[in-house]
Amino acid sequence: MKGRIALWMVFLFGVTRSLTEYIITIDLSNTWRQHLVWSKKNGDELKNVVTQRFASSTVFLSLLFSSELGILYSPSDPGKDIRLALQERQYGSPFYWTGVVICFAIFFSVTSLVANFTAMSVFSSLSKENAPIVLRSTLGLYTAQLPSRLVTGAIYLFFVVVIFTWVIIMPQEVAISMSIIASLLLIHIVNTFSSMGRVIMDSGAMSHLPILDPEEEEKLDPHELSNVLIKRVILARKAQVSINHQYKVDYQETLRDVQAGNVTFPLTASELDHRATNFYLSRSTMGIAARNFQYTVSESLHSAGSVASNAASVFSSAAGAIPGSNVASNIATKTANTVGAVIPGSTNLTKISEEGNEVGDEGDVGESQETTLEPPMVQEEGMQTLDDESQEIEEIEIIQAKSSEQDDGF
Repeated sequence: MKGRIALWMVFLFGVTRSLTEYIITIDLSNTWRQHLVWSKKNGDELKNVVTQRFASSTVFLSLLFSSELGILYSPSDPGKDIRLALQERQYGSPFYWTGVVICFAIFFSVTSLVANFTAMSVFSSLSKENAPIVLRSTLGLYTAQLPSRLVTGAIYLFFVVVIFTWVIIMPQEVAISMSIIASLLLIHIVNTFSSMGRVIMDSGAMSHLPILDPEEEEKLDPHELSNVLIKRVILARKAQVSINHQYKVDYQETLRDVQAGNVTFPLTASELDHRATNFYLSRSTMGIAARNFQYTVSESLHSAGSVASNAASVFSSAAGAIPGSNVASNIATKTANTVGAVIPGSTNLTKISEEGNEVGDEGDVGESQETTLEPPMVQEEGMQTLDDESQEIEEIEIIQAKSSEQDDGF
């Protein structure tokens, strides 16, 4: 129990790095944005991550803006008192300052709406090839952060408006108590998500490299997984890897080396560059091996397709040589369709089988009496046939027997 309490104390009060993270969430900081843009290598993924909040923020701000206008122009008695205090400049009245805060809140809501709506249209025009260079620049970082910061200002101003309205319509003791409870709850919410953001950044959870091996992860319970994450944060504070290097090296291996004492910390820039080069070479080697394996598989499939093409041609020839032998042509069609579904690029087999069907049909119409067939094997009465695994072969033998009887009749 003590270990769990200590873990939560470290998470809530030991992970954050500044007092501002108790008031403003970490996702609004410049550090979070840098981690975000450097961890995503794909341009489409990066653009979606940056712009995903603009649409939802626009809808939220529209509702917030309408609520603030409703408070200011409400026909209720508090609304009338607020407008009257503003008109008569009653500086000592709480109604006056409530009106001032409402006006500021409306101003922030309008500017936030404009910023989010414009940012959504501007960043959506980026191509996936040029999204990283634009969004990783100082100009791109500031522009992407500005709408979120304005939204945060509008939310906090609305929170202040709510507290002021409590003061003017409730008893003073009740208003103060509710304001303290609401402020502590807000600080707890901001602190929790700021701490989780620090854990995500410092542990390298934004990258595509797993923090733990899947087999090892399955063996741990939630409390043990939390301990692993906190230890990763502590190791990251010791290593002091810069943000751009963090996503160029094998970050998890670097943290394991720091934990084992294989490297001295904080890591120097030359050491990080060396690790980045090795990580790049290892990934390039894996990519070459994957391409070679893909080429080998493609060649194997091509060889299998050639064999299947020959088999389909044999069945098609049989369909043309035997009058009325739709069975052989059916076999050719089934073979071609099966191979075409399994082996890419073998769709021409179906065409071969269809040509065989046409040849078989022509033989049935024009040359049924002129075609000479070898006499079939005569089987004695009472003999049982072998267990054929293919029903098509039996049907071919029956057709050949009927053709022989027709020849004997002539």
